[in-house]
Amino acid sequence: MKIGLWVGVFTLAAIAAFTVACLSDGGGDDDDVLGDDDVGCLSEDLAVPATIKVERVAQGIVQELDFEDYVKGVLPQEIGTSFPYEAVKAQAVAARTYALRWVMDGKGPICDTTLCQVYGDERYDVTDAAVDDTAGQVLAYDDDIVLAVFHASSGGRTEDVQDVWGGTLDYLVSVSCLENANCTGDCDDWYPVTQAPCVKNGGSCCYGRAGHGVGMSQRGAQAMATCGYLYDEILTHYYTDAQVAEECTAD
Repeated sequence: MKIGLWVGVFTLAAIAAFTVACLSDGGGDDDDVLGDDDVGCLSEDLAVPATIKVERVAQGIVQELDFEDYVKGVLPQEIGTSFPYEAVKAQAVAARTYALRWVMDGKGPICDTTLCQVYGDERYDVTDAAVDDTAGQVLAYDDDIVLAVFHASSGGRTEDVQDVWGGTLDYLVSVSCLENANCTGDCDDWYPVTQAPCVKNGGSCCYGRAGHGVGMSQRGAQAMATCGYLYDEILTHYYTDAQVAEECTAD
């Protein structure tokens, strides 16, 4: 897991002003839980493009890559292969959304380092499958594409974006994380904490704070998936009231 995800190019004033076309289904109710067969529809101009330009910093070149192939190159670097599959799928959607937001904000080629999100040439069957199983799916909120920042671990509770970078985004607020336990393997021992960060000690499964603490906690996603949550439930927990959506074709 890499923890240096950068959002410096996104000023919160620009984020607040960023307006795009509506979700065709108008979004869901606060209590809705989207399942694999209940993904929202994006209007055409919000859909994932066919390609993305990637700055390969070490090589000093820019490559134009298939968008889904790009996401396949991100997952081995950002989450790896050891986490439960639903957590890997959640990471696939978050990474795709982050890249789409970058493109829509007109920031030019996305870099392949921790200043953006890490991309590499490694591929694994499980991470490729997670990308294929969520192909084209992104997170949207209130006629907008979510700024899907993520971090390694939050110490039990994520940060509100206004406390880290200033400004407000309704979907990037502080939420509890299931990432601290007695390491028994029993989901009854996984619990949210009310204060963050917790401090790792001894054999506890508290991972402490690693990263900026905003958005999805990867360790929290790991715990939720271990305890039976689906990828869309993980995502809508960390990106409050957002919706997993994809471009829908007419029948």
